[in-house]
Amino acid sequence: MKSSRGKSDTDSSFNLQNILIAGCTVLHGHGGFVIGSNTDGGMKNIYVTDCNFIGTDIGIRVKSNAGRGGVVKDIFISNISMCDIINEAISFDTYYDDVPAGKTKDSVAVTIRDKTPEFKDFHISDIQCYGAKTAIAINGLAEMPIHDIHFENITITSDKGFVAANARNLSLQSVKINSPAETIYQLNSVNNFQLTKGYFPELNKYLIKADAKSSGIKVAETDLRNVANAVQVLKK
Repeated sequence: MKSSRGKSDTDSSFNLQNILIAGCTVLHGHGGFVIGSNTDGGMKNIYVTDCNFIGTDIGIRVKSNAGRGGVVKDIFISNISMCDIINEAISFDTYYDDVPAGKTKDSVAVTIRDKTPEFKDFHISDIQCYGAKTAIAINGLAEMPIHDIHFENITITSDKGFVAANARNLSLQSVKINSPAETIYQLNSVNNFQLTKGYFPELNKYLIKADAKSSGIKVAETDLRNVANAVQVLKK
C-alpha cells in the first residue's frame, strides 16, 4: 500500500515501532502521553496501558503538521486514568503549529505541505477522566483527514464535549461524556461517524450537531428520549 506521499506503508517505512509504555504516572506535563510533532519518520505498533495522568496540559496528545508529518498507525491506548486535565483529555491535531512568543496560533501560516501527516488505526479504550476543559478534540487537514479512530469504554467529565473537523471513520462504543455544553458532539467535515451505546445527558439540548459537509452519521443503542432534534445534520 502507498501513502499519500508515495512512501510504502511497510515495516521498513517506520523509524519507530513496537513500543510499550506501561505503569507510568505523569504530573503537570504538557501531555500524559504525546506523539509528535515531528512524525515524518513514521510510527506504528505503540502500546500504552495502565497509566495515570494528573494535572497535565492534555491527557493523550497526538500532533503534527504539514511539513513534518508521516504515517502514524496501529496505536493501542488502554486503562488510563486522568484527572484535572487543563485542556483536552484526548487530542488529535494535524494542524499543529509551534507558535513563537508574542504570536497566536491563528497568526502562524502553514506553508509547507510536502510531508503530510496521516493518523490512522488508533484504538483507545477503558479511559476514565475526571475533569478536563474539552473531552475529545480531533483537528485534521482537509487533504488528509484523521481516520479510523476507535473509542471504547470511555467516561469523561469535561466543560466541553467532543469536537471533530476533517475526520472520517470514527467509531465510538460505550462512550459517556458528561458536559454542561449545549451540544455533546460537534462535527465539521466528518464522514462516517458511528456512536453505539452512547449517552445523552438529560440537560443537554443536542447529542450531535453536524455541518453540511458531514455524512454517514449513525447512532445505535442510545436513548435519545424521543427528542426530535437530538441529532441535527445540516443539509447541503
